Amino acid sequence: MGTGCIIMTVTAFLVGWIPMHHGPLLMIAILEEIAPVFVIWFVFYHVSRNSVKQMNQRVNEINKL
Repeated sequence: MGTGCIIMTVTAFLVGWIPMHHGPLLMIAILEEIAPVFVIWFVFYHVSRNSVKQMNQRVNEINKL
């Protein structure tokens, strides 16, 4: 999701969909849109990672029996 946002933003700049004459305010607005995406991804990543660790521990316990 984050990669898609970055590619879309870079493409929009290159094609000219986003005017560059607005300068820093435009960059702040773009960062305000992209930052929450990375925060959400980071949270889901850690939740999934912890779930996988628990599942692997349980599978290892079952295999030892």
